[in-house]
Amino acid sequence: MLHSGTVRYLTEVPGGRKLELFKLNGANLTPGSVALFTSGRYPFHIQADEACVISTYTMNKDTIGKSVGSRVSLGLMVARTLLREITELFKKSNQIRKITSDIEKVNDNLSILYYQFNPSVFPDIKPGSPIPEVSADVVDPVMRLCRENLKLFFDNGGLLPDRPSPQFLEEEHESQLTRLYPEEIDFQDGEFVFIRKLIVQDPKILNALFTADPSMLLYVCSKLANVLDQISGILKTCLTDLDEAFRRFFVGESSLVEKFYLILDITLSGYGTAPVEYVVPVLGAMAGKIEKYKNGHQALFGIPVANLSPNTQAFQSKASSLVKKLEETSPKVQTPAPSSVAAGVDINSIRQELDNSASVIIQFSGLEAEKVKEFSALMVKVKSLKNPLDPEGDNRKIRRTLGRHYWDMYQECFVKYMNSNRNVPKAVELMLKYGFFDETMVDDSQIAFMYTQKDPANSASDIPISLGTEWLEKVYKREVPTSLDEMGQNFFEKVKLENRNLPIKKESDIPPELDNPDTRLKFEFASLYEANVRLTSGSPATHFPILTKFHSQMAIDKSYVSKEILREVIQELMGIDYSVSIGKSYTIITN
Repeated sequence: MLHSGTVRYLTEVPGGRKLELFKLNGANLTPGSVALFTSGRYPFHIQADEACVISTYTMNKDTIGKSVGSRVSLGLMVARTLLREITELFKKSNQIRKITSDIEKVNDNLSILYYQFNPSVFPDIKPGSPIPEVSADVVDPVMRLCRENLKLFFDNGGLLPDRPSPQFLEEEHESQLTRLYPEEIDFQDGEFVFIRKLIVQDPKILNALFTADPSMLLYVCSKLANVLDQISGILKTCLTDLDEAFRRFFVGESSLVEKFYLILDITLSGYGTAPVEYVVPVLGAMAGKIEKYKNGHQALFGIPVANLSPNTQAFQSKASSLVKKLEETSPKVQTPAPSSVAAGVDINSIRQELDNSASVIIQFSGLEAEKVKEFSALMVKVKSLKNPLDPEGDNRKIRRTLGRHYWDMYQECFVKYMNSNRNVPKAVELMLKYGFFDETMVDDSQIAFMYTQKDPANSASDIPISLGTEWLEKVYKREVPTSLDEMGQNFFEKVKLENRNLPIKKESDIPPELDNPDTRLKFEFASLYEANVRLTSGSPATHFPILTKFHSQMAIDKSYVSKEILREVIQELMGIDYSVSIGKSYTIITN
């Protein structure tokens, strides 16, 4: 029993090194008591961090039940110590999981950029052609990672960015790589939550409760010990994953840093094949990641990363110098490439017309004053970020709140768009078509394209294809049935389920206040628009319905899917597979 002082909890990792997990200090603690309820061995090392006062009691797995039952105060000490150990271990596991998630994502994205910057290393891999299975002869762990990821990426429809940038490192290609990057450990136990709340109650109440039935206290201790044992196992998995992620990034001689160091040297020599304006910013971002991960390891465990790749320090120094040189030689004001903005487009005039678009849209929508206040404050925060799609936790919460208000405005704008015979400000029109909101958050090429792009509305065709606004208009006018929601329910089924007290057996039974153009439109927004934008706008971690320049990996004119493109693809499919048919009820939506 610890009466005073501080103890450190350490775990041993491959190579014999010990990493500090957390510290406990205070009085009336029983470090290591978990072993009396589980395997008999404590999963971690415990060391005194300073002079400690302790007392010892002789007991084992066979006698702990009797000891706890006969001395309620001792049992409560054990339970509270176990709870503190669980809390600290859970916190540390999540911290490790979060940095591991970031490194794993960056490693995967670097493996793809390595191919783009150095394709000659992969002579058998060509985008658009079948990608061979990874041979067992590939023993280099980084080259194996690259080949595995490239096969998954291309086989699942991944596209290399037209303009590789540091932003690519932050993107989550979960669907292409069939991989998740969880930032928190997965542990759910309702009984533990109840016991945790019980243990922190008034000691007098607990003393009376457990004195009346000592077996309850023994069960509580056993349950907490079991949870601690589970979290310990999860932590060991987290440590293994972190070690693997570090090794792939910058530990040992076979790491991504070493591979990109060769690219860095070639770039410095002037013989690199990839454009310097793309390669150098990525190398600079890697140098930043090196520093971030070194600091992260130091903060987590109190010691530096061991066995860093030989050229890690040189990489940071040379990459920083390259970035500085590029900044000095680049023009102060970057002008778009000639192909970015079509000839004859007066971008300055367009920007002048779209000036203060956010205010125009907010006022046109009639958003409530309180919501406007919250929305405006959060937009200021988002616009202050280097990248508004930053996947960090707080930024995701901000984007979720902004998205909720944005969809409220979008729906109100669309209703007014319908009621005014489509006569709305240009900013509102671009919002409805492309998710535009603030002219300062998009680049010139995006603005020029959105402003000038014409996709014929309701053009005659045997294949029914609708733009998003056209489809919403058909739903609003009840010309087509609504879409299915994420649970597979249509509008009638959803209304019937939510109003079980009403005698609704068929669609005509729904009262007008529940079935009207506005309610159908609201259902369609939730079922089709919001759900699909979440799936197609970046990833769950970066999702944001408001268009920004960071949304595009390639030039917008190359990524836009027009009605004509869809029509040609469908006709090509029908020419190959005669079983494909397009009925009147089959509608394809494009924005």
